[in-house]
Amino acid sequence: GNFNMKNVTQLKISSVELPNTSYVFSSAKGNITLSVDSTEYTISEGNYNTTDLNSELNNLNIPGVTFTIDSNSGKYTISTTSSKSFDFSNTTDYGTLGKFLGFANNTYTIDGDQEAENLPNVIGENSYFLKLNDYGDITNNGKNYMMKVIVTSPLFEASFDSRQRYVTKTFQFSQPTNLRKLEIRLDDYLGNVVDLNGLDFSF
Repeated sequence: GNFNMKNVTQLKISSVELPNTSYVFSSAKGNITLSVDSTEYTISEGNYNTTDLNSELNNLNIPGVTFTIDSNSGKYTISTTSSKSFDFSNTTDYGTLGKFLGFANNTYTIDGDQEAENLPNVIGENSYFLKLNDYGDITNNGKNYMMKVIVTSPLFEASFDSRQRYVTKTFQFSQPTNLRKLEIRLDDYLGNVVDLNGLDFSF
């Protein structure tokens, strides 16, 4: 909004309340599809724990393909009844569905069992960047940010400022400045605006 504050010397953020309602898996991030033998399959948008995600994958009913998760190692395995080609490629800069499942490569030919190289990540990003005009000492992707917000709350719950000491919360102007307009954005690590699915954040 427009206002006029004269001779401002310092901006300080004292608290942030941020709902953790952004989807880890979404069509905008391009991480909800996989192709098996050139047929595309899509899971539902949203947030999952590893068990629910495993069920969602098996509910795709891909012929001759089963997903399992090892309760000891925590890793996913894809099993096939015959040789099949898998493609997790993603047209966005976000990680692929395969990467979130722990698979290091975009493409696989699987005949039998293929265990993921890495552990799955169903948490998504754990920090966002609060942009106030161009004020701030935090730089990410070539932009200046006022504050890095660490998301510590479980999915679908509100995160209060986690009082982490290494987060910049004060910006000192080199000379008194008139503030007429504040442009406020909440960005993710790629510099894209975070979709909180209709919930507001406050600070």
